[in-house]
Amino acid sequence: MNISSIGKNIRECRITKGMKQEELAEKTDLSSVYIGMLERGEKTASLETLVKIANALEVSSDILLKEVLVTGYRSRIPCYRKSWIPFVKKTEIRFMQ
Repeated sequence: MNISSIGKNIRECRITKGMKQEELAEKTDLSSVYIGMLERGEKTASLETLVKIANALEVSSDILLKEVLVTGYRSRIPCYRKSWIPFVKKTEIRFMQ
């Protein structure tokens, strides 16, 4: 398990979004120094911090964990902007009765 890949994934998503470390830090109430340390793999984020970062980057947490999870599942979706990928059409939503 390579925990440092989480930081690489955070950096990749941040850059894809055109966001600076300072902007991500502001959106997550973290310091830009801490964001840099996470991206370089010098620190490990708590679950709460990981969720804050995923929300700020508008990605699912599995995108940030894509090389850490040992599930056999490989994400085919790189970091994306929400407007790029319409996941579910309104007509496809069904509720259990």
